[in-house]
Amino acid sequence: MERISAEERQARLVVRHRLAPEARAETPLEAARSLVALHSTDAATVYLSTWARVAGFEPAALDEALYVEKTLVRMLGMRRTLFVVPRALAPDVDAACTQPIAARERKRLEGFVAASAVADDPGAWIARVEQAALAALRSRGGAFTADLTRNDPLLATKLRLGAGTRWESEVSAGSRILPLLAAEGLLARGRPRG
Repeated sequence: MERISAEERQARLVVRHRLAPEARAETPLEAARSLVALHSTDAATVYLSTWARVAGFEPAALDEALYVEKTLVRMLGMRRTLFVVPRALAPDVDAACTQPIAARERKRLEGFVAASAVADDPGAWIARVEQAALAALRSRGGAFTADLTRNDPLLATKLRLGAGTRWESEVSAGSRILPLLAAEGLLARGRPRG
């Protein structure tokens, strides 16, 4: 039986993960396919990860794949973390990770609404806020969360998170609703600011 040393296993991973110079991908899509997904919670991480794996990488190539061709998609994956995945794989990630996360996030949001004493019926209130957000996005064709919350009092409603803990904070309803709508597949994440 052949044995593989730790060093050989690490060397194989460097090639498989396209980190070895001779194994670089030609495109961001090819790099993402090789890994299943690229980490993207911080806007810069997906660019750095792609730069490490694509020969002659230019940031415009990743922008093109994400925001023009849409062959790559930013979406929630495991542990409520944003990832960039090949569009063809998005339904699988959605079924395996995103939808269960969205269901938990909806319940958490209902709890925040109730704890903030914003409405007697948190589910109905959330539905109204969702409709306001979707209507605002349809009329604008796209917007940043801060733009929407400045222009709509319902989306600007303050919610208390972590009430009674040292992590207690106040956030706008829009900052919780828009990621939920994205997780539920009702809107697509656009280009991050900055």
